[in-house]
Amino acid sequence: MNIKERIANVLGAFNMPFYLQGTMAENEPYPERFLTFFVHSADDESFYNDEATQEVYGVAIMYYDVDPERVETFPKQELIPALKNAGFIKTGNGIDVLSDEPTHTGKAFEFLLKDNEVY
Repeated sequence: MNIKERIANVLGAFNMPFYLQGTMAENEPYPERFLTFFVHSADDESFYNDEATQEVYGVAIMYYDVDPERVETFPKQELIPALKNAGFIKTGNGIDVLSDEPTHTGKAFEFLLKDNEVY
């Protein structure tokens, strides 16, 4: 299973739309709440016999919502625990992100995921 499929398996459990960052149609209305993600790095980490045996992926996951309170509570109570349970390592506390729509606010989180399937 590739990295995007692993991310989709976790995000799909939340019963809300999720998108690879930048793939939402320009004229598509924003859902009330949704997630976006992108993989920003993929580095070889462990080596044996001059071959990589492990990759480490850097992943950004953003949560947007019309409810500013839920932007603070949902990640802590549901999103982060689910990602940790799936093997993702949180690398910070999250930062506020701007939205293209004045009705929405968001929060971004960074994760690492180690993978023994090296491509």
